[in-house]
Amino acid sequence: MSSFHRSDWIGFAQALGGMLAVIAAFLVSWLQARSAVKVRRLDTLEQLDALTKVVEIARDRVRELYAQLLMAPVNHGIKFANIPLLQKVETAFEAVNALSIGMAPSAKSVGALLDAKTAIRHADGIVPNLNTESGRAGQFFDTHDAELKSIADLLAEAEVVMREEWHRLSQAV
Repeated sequence: MSSFHRSDWIGFAQALGGMLAVIAAFLVSWLQARSAVKVRRLDTLEQLDALTKVVEIARDRVRELYAQLLMAPVNHGIKFANIPLLQKVETAFEAVNALSIGMAPSAKSVGALLDAKTAIRHADGIVPNLNTESGRAGQFFDTHDAELKSIADLLAEAEVVMREEWHRLSQAV
C-alpha cells in the first residue's frame, strides 16, 4: 500500500465535490417542491375562505330580509321591489349560484357548497313572491316564515362546515 499522492487527493476531492453537487441538487429540488406545496395549500385556503364569505353574505342577507319582514307592519302594503335589500339578497343568491363546485378543495366543502346552493334554489322560489303576493309583508311572512328561517339556518350550517374545513386544512400548512 502506498500513500496518497497529489493526483490521488485531487481525484478524491473531485469525487467528493461531485457527490456534494448531487446532494445539493436534490436538496434544491426538494425545497422547491415543498415550497410549491405550501403555495398550493395557501391558494386552497384562500379559495375556501372566499367561498365561505360568499355563503356568509348570502346567509346575512336572508337573515336581514327575515328581520325586516318580522318588523314590517302586517296591514301595510310594502313593495319589496323598491327595497335595496331585496336586490342585495338576489345578488347574493346569484353569487352563490355562480360558485363552481370545482373551486371547493375537499369533499366536505363540496357538500357544504351543494347544501348552500340547494338552500338558495329553494329561496329563489320564495323571494320573488315578495313582489307578487299582494305586496303585504305580513301575509308573505305568515306563509313563508319557517322557510326563510330554514334557508338562513342551512346557509349557516354550510358556512360552519366550510370554516371547520378551512381550519382543518390550515393545520396542514
